[in-house]
Amino acid sequence: MAERIPIDFQYRGKDYHGEFMPVQGSGYPSAFQLLINNYYIGNLRYSDGWTFDGHVMNDMAEEFGAFIMAWYQ
Repeated sequence: MAERIPIDFQYRGKDYHGEFMPVQGSGYPSAFQLLINNYYIGNLRYSDGWTFDGHVMNDMAEEFGAFIMAWYQ
């Protein structure tokens, strides 16, 4: 099972506690599912830049991506 990555962040004045779950593939993952309170929020992907396809928090893609990159360093 892939390692879950815990994250605490603020969005529009509200505190969130969740985790990114890597989507399995070869090598380092480039796709992650964001879960908050075990509720699926969306997918974060890297391909020529970070994108987030959630129905909320789409503007957080680069911040989420920077967090993921720091986690793996």
